Amino acid sequence: MEHIEEKHQGDVWLLLNSQLVDMHRQLNNIQKDRDAVHSFLEEHVANHTYPFNSLAGQLQFMVAEGYYEREFLAKYTFEQIEAIFTYAKKHFRGFKSFTAVTKAYQEYLVKERASGRYLESFSDRLSIVSLYHADGDFSLAQMMIQRLIAQDFIPATPTLLNTGRKQRGEFVSCFLLEMGDSLNDINRTIDFAGQLSKVGGGVAINFSNIRARGEPVNGYEGASKGILPLAKIFDVLFRYVDQQGQRPGAGVIYLPVFHADILEFLSAKKINTDQDSRLTTLSIGVIMPNKFIELFKAKEPIYLFYPHSITLEYGVPFSEVVAHMDEWYDRLVNNTHIKKRLVEPALVMETMVQSWSQSGYPYLFFIDNANAVNMIPGSIKQSNLCTEIMQVATLSHYGFYHEKEDRIGMDITCTLSSGHVESMMEHDSIRDTLYSAMQLMSHVTQKSAMAHVPSIHEGNAKLHSVGFGMMGLHGFLVKHNMEYGSAETLNFVDCFFNAVNYWSLRASCDLAKKWGAFDGFADSGYADGRYFVDRGAIYPCYPQVEELFTSITSLPSDEDWQNLAQEVKEFGLYNAYRLAIAPTGSIAYIMSATPSVTPVKNIIEERVYSRSRTFYPAPHLDKEGCLERYASAYDIKKKQIIDTLAVIQKHVDQGISFEVCVHSSCFRATDLVNTMLYAHAKGLKSMYYIRINKAQLEECLVCQI
Repeated sequence: MEHIEEKHQGDVWLLLNSQLVDMHRQLNNIQKDRDAVHSFLEEHVANHTYPFNSLAGQLQFMVAEGYYEREFLAKYTFEQIEAIFTYAKKHFRGFKSFTAVTKAYQEYLVKERASGRYLESFSDRLSIVSLYHADGDFSLAQMMIQRLIAQDFIPATPTLLNTGRKQRGEFVSCFLLEMGDSLNDINRTIDFAGQLSKVGGGVAINFSNIRARGEPVNGYEGASKGILPLAKIFDVLFRYVDQQGQRPGAGVIYLPVFHADILEFLSAKKINTDQDSRLTTLSIGVIMPNKFIELFKAKEPIYLFYPHSITLEYGVPFSEVVAHMDEWYDRLVNNTHIKKRLVEPALVMETMVQSWSQSGYPYLFFIDNANAVNMIPGSIKQSNLCTEIMQVATLSHYGFYHEKEDRIGMDITCTLSSGHVESMMEHDSIRDTLYSAMQLMSHVTQKSAMAHVPSIHEGNAKLHSVGFGMMGLHGFLVKHNMEYGSAETLNFVDCFFNAVNYWSLRASCDLAKKWGAFDGFADSGYADGRYFVDRGAIYPCYPQVEELFTSITSLPSDEDWQNLAQEVKEFGLYNAYRLAIAPTGSIAYIMSATPSVTPVKNIIEERVYSRSRTFYPAPHLDKEGCLERYASAYDIKKKQIIDTLAVIQKHVDQGISFEVCVHSSCFRATDLVNTMLYAHAKGLKSMYYIRINKAQLEECLVCQI
């Protein structure tokens, strides 16, 4: 084996980082990673930073040269701006890993166009985020910078990257589009998907309504070519329309398991699929109603339906039928006018497992689990690129331009940020973190007009939906000698996320007092009190968990919940959706946190780039016993992971991105199927990638926030 240092001749910091591990990729010396941080800052950053003499000079330059917008700074006095920047510089905790410092400087900070010199520090970037999204409210800007600098939370990559810039992309992470079956509907969706990909968002498209292969077109029987040729168009589109070469385009298409083209769809990611049909980079997801799982367990044949025949017969789009399949299935089976074909559910599952083993796809969206606890009028019909966004949407219909018959529905944006479990607990800041994050994300919804995609504009303007997630759970558990999935862990996450849920509601209610409730609130489960049934205090019931919460002052009582229910009924909520746990990528590195709420995949993660490779150590490896206490997502029993996520899911109104990790050496189809069935039974709303180690699977980095 080639010695690892030989790969990093040149940059001292890369060499130091490589010495973190030995030649077997095992931990060698954690101090080397810290030395790499120091080397990068002293030898690279110090020599590649623009030498401003003062903050006033820096801001004047940034505005005059078109790097910063002028308007948001004009809402404050210079003394207020200086106070925010000074606080940030004084209290910035620094970077705990080499990966954190390189990600921050190379991917997020504003650089001089000609030379590439850094025009801001990371604390400057957080100051700009606070000032911009506090929108002139100095007290709010102070709260935001305190929580951001303390690393209690951080906005998603598009918000962190683009905030305050004169030339920027959008602040939102991704978009979800419903698609009708007419040629006008399809063409407009292609147009919108391209426009959204250009501005930096991953795009999900619901293919439920698209005619299956062999359905009639304009009365010509058998003319429809099915979903795959259209899927191929989107596959090429997202490769073509990227973010000016800085970030690849990315998309996912969702198809119901009861769609007549489902077997072709599931085969589209297989390695041996014909290249004309294979979806090279486009992700795929399956919408799975309870009815399929019921029939699969009963080993009964299932009917696959042809969507256009349903629309002709009932005047209802198939996407709406799929959202209520328990009510529709027997009706469709017994109607001789509905075109359908019979298959064994085992064949569908076998094809799905084969695709999982070769590509990691499809994602699964358990649509009935999502709708069963949905409090907003309407139906949730699909998820996003990372399977954590689940919101109601309505279908648009587009006529010919001269006829002006467009009927604009509501589509979905993903406005995200993530908290850090360990920091929020350490600082007793659950309340202030949620207030800061909800205000920041709500301001993003106000600044994201997206008028060029009218259905996205409608959904965003009416619902102001956001998604506050979490990271660092596994690292926190390891630090405190708690096993992932243990009874103590389940009790901890129950207490913690009950508080997160409460304070997100409280913050959204306070925003509604100022700006009004989201459209349709009066008909929601929040207005009639359904949501608050069985909501109340959750306290520690194990000594170890009790000790963790000793200094925490923000656990809500039963009385707190009762008072909140009354206030919500009176004033409403500003945000229709509040919580969604995404798979944190770059921002978790910057925060030196374990990703999301799932276990680490590797205790020391290796990242390979075009000219180098770097190593990212899990947090707390310098603390006694922590290395031995870490177990990877491949080794922890799936039941323990699902049990933990299921407790968290009770408190999260949207979804949790759940990546299933299995060893290739013990890969069994039955294990994957049983994992899926257990996740569904425990109330999870989705499954993300199936990651099999020692296999090179494609991974979507766009949606890692």
